[in-house]
Amino acid sequence: MKMTEIVHVYIEQRPEDILYQLRTNLHDAGKIRRAQEAAQQWKERLTNRGFSSLVAIINREMVHLLLEELTSEDLRDAEVYPSPEKMIEYELKHVLPALSFGVAIPKERWSSIQRKFRMRETSQGISLSEYGFSENSLGLNATGLTMHRAAEEKEYEEFQQLYEDHAAYSRSMRDLAPLTLGKLRSPWELSMALLCRTTRDLSAWRYESGGRSEQENNLKRMLVVYGDSYKAELVRRNGEPGDLVAFAKYYQTTVKPIRDDIPRAIEAVYALEEHVGPTIVTPLLFALGIIKQETGRHVYYSPLHAVIKAREYLDSGELRTEDITQILERKGYRQAAQA
Repeated sequence: MKMTEIVHVYIEQRPEDILYQLRTNLHDAGKIRRAQEAAQQWKERLTNRGFSSLVAIINREMVHLLLEELTSEDLRDAEVYPSPEKMIEYELKHVLPALSFGVAIPKERWSSIQRKFRMRETSQGISLSEYGFSENSLGLNATGLTMHRAAEEKEYEEFQQLYEDHAAYSRSMRDLAPLTLGKLRSPWELSMALLCRTTRDLSAWRYESGGRSEQENNLKRMLVVYGDSYKAELVRRNGEPGDLVAFAKYYQTTVKPIRDDIPRAIEAVYALEEHVGPTIVTPLLFALGIIKQETGRHVYYSPLHAVIKAREYLDSGELRTEDITQILERKGYRQAAQA
């Protein structure tokens, strides 16, 4: 693997660094309007005209995932979610408008979806993230798409919204999380890609049942999944034995600090949810983690470190909730003032 080390600095974050990330990494309300409009247009199209256009786009854009093409029969009697009421509920809770949407598949047709997408028999849903779609997908490249077995979507609705919307709102998530091994230029970029993915999981899983220990296990398990996917890509690209050794070495180097930070980050999110609520926590989780270029070096902010420090600074008063809500208001999220 021809990878070049980029000079970088991994720094401890101050209150002003956290506010800087919120200002620069969280998209303004105007920037995400396209995703809102795309989602609304898709919902109206599917409700009024059926699923044939969606089936055609999935077959074209997700051919690498499919065992065989979907048909309109696979999505017959499917329903689009979330409902307008759920979207309002989500925005009141998290301060940011809900963007992504999904399709609930009737139970009797779910086995066909499972088989065609090569899913395990126990899988009750699939997420087709926005970066897998092209510019010719009528906006799915902005919103992504989820599909669930009918009734199951109600249990995972908030999880999926938080997971998919993260990429739409966060500049760094959109840039770094989907990096493929062929595009990575340094172990440092791998570290950032893994950090972004882990923070996305942390945000989405924070309301799941099972408590902190299960959440910790989930996040650490997914780190292994992400590492295995990079390794599999290297094998597919016919990497030399020496490349696999090099990958294993720098992967272990980059993954250890992430694993070490996961328990403290989970604890910080629980404490922040209790003290300041999701109207502060969700925008922070979406915004944290960014690269700042300075003369002769790259400064990179770990989102896991940032959430740990945000909890400390809010507890000490060095960071105030009004500092955060003022930025959100300036970005166009007006209800932040009343949240």
